Amino acid sequence: MSLHNPLDWLFGDIFSRRLEYEAQHPEVLWSRLIRSLRQDLRAATPWCELIEAYRAVLLEPAAAPVKIAEDLQLATYDFSGKLLDAFAEVLAVLQLAKLGASQFEMVARIVDQKTPDFLCLFNGCRTAVEVKNLRSHDFAEKVMLDLFLDAQLKAGKEAALQLVTHRSDRSWLKRNEIREMATLVERLPTFAPDVTHRVSLSTGVAVVFHLQRGGNAHSEDAISLDDLRSDYSLREGLSAKVRRTAAAAVPQLFSSALTNIEQRLLAMRWDIPWYGLPFPEDLADTVRAALDREFQGCAGAVQKLIFTDFEYILLAPTEPSTSSPLSPP
Repeated sequence: MSLHNPLDWLFGDIFSRRLEYEAQHPEVLWSRLIRSLRQDLRAATPWCELIEAYRAVLLEPAAAPVKIAEDLQLATYDFSGKLLDAFAEVLAVLQLAKLGASQFEMVARIVDQKTPDFLCLFNGCRTAVEVKNLRSHDFAEKVMLDLFLDAQLKAGKEAALQLVTHRSDRSWLKRNEIREMATLVERLPTFAPDVTHRVSLSTGVAVVFHLQRGGNAHSEDAISLDDLRSDYSLREGLSAKVRRTAAAAVPQLFSSALTNIEQRLLAMRWDIPWYGLPFPEDLADTVRAALDREFQGCAGAVQKLIFTDFEYILLAPTEPSTSSPLSPP
C-alpha cells in the first residue's frame, strides 16, 4: 500500500506495527479487523471510500492523520475497539455533512486540557463536536465467540471443531471475567462435541455453547427488541451506558480552551444490539431521556446525534436543541 491508499493516508503504518506487537504479546486481543482491512477488498473498499469523502470535507486534511496517531496507542489491550473509536470520528463528520454541516476543523491537543474532537459550522453556528463510540456490548456469548476466533488466528488454522454460542447471561463482562473466559476457550478441545454445555465463571456468569463438526463459528442468539422491552435490567444497563458516555463528553464540550463557540454537539456511533429488526423507536426514547438527564445541569444546551453503521439515525440534532428520533431511510 501507499499514501495514495486512503487507509495508509489516515492510519500510516500502525496496522503493521500493531500486528508485530501482538505477535510478542499474546495477552492482547488479536486484531481481526486490521487483518480484514489489509486482506479483504470487500472490507477495505467501503472504508477507503468513506475516508476519501472525509478527507474531501476537511479544511486541513493533514491534521487528521496526526490526530489518529495520537488516539491509536500501539499497546492498547483491544486495538480493534480503539480503531472503531477513531473511525467513529470519520463517520460523525460524514453524518453531519449530510445534515448540512461544513468547515470541519480538527482541534489540536492542549496539554492538561480537555478539548473536543473537531469544530464545524452547523445550522449557521460555530459548533464544537465531541465524538464517542458506544461499542458493542460484552455479553458472554459474544465475548466467547470473539476469543475463539482470535485463538484460531493465533494458531494460524481453523479449529477441528467450531464453536456455536447460545443465549447466555446478559450482564456485561468485566476484564477479569474476560480473562477467565479466555482460559475456558483454551480448554474447549476437552469438551464433547454436539452436546450443549453450560459453564459458570467464578463470578457466577454462565455461558452456554456447543461444538460442531464443520460449518462456521457463530452465535445462535442475539439481543432482540423484545429483550430490550421486557428486560428492565438490560434496558437500565443500556441507559446507564449512554449516561456514562455523555458524562465523559462534558469536559470536552465545555472546555475552557474553546472560544467563540455558539453550539455544542455530542455525536455517538452505537453498535445497537439488534439484528435485522424493525427500527427501535422506544429505544430512541430511552436514550434521549438518558442524555437529557446527563446534560440537565450543564450551562448550555447540547445537541445530540446518534447513528449506526447501517445508516440509521437514532437521535438527530434539531433546532432548538430537543432531539427527536428519525425513521430509517
